[in-house]
Amino acid sequence: RIPRKPSISKTVWGNIRKIQYMRDISDANLALMLECSTKTLKNYDSKPECITLKTIQLFCINAEIGMSELIV
Repeated sequence: RIPRKPSISKTVWGNIRKIQYMRDISDANLALMLECSTKTLKNYDSKPECITLKTIQLFCINAEIGMSELIV
């Protein structure tokens, strides 16, 4: 059986969390960046497919990175 690749949303959310960790951004500050609540962040942890393009765009703008950095 061939292992499944992670979905694009899982990859993107994982990279957002990785950048958050590397830049020492708290959950409260990440929620501010994404214009959501910390509870929403926890929801994305369990269901990354719920993340919207707007949320990804907000992160890229506020973190000053390109979207392509989130899909590698």
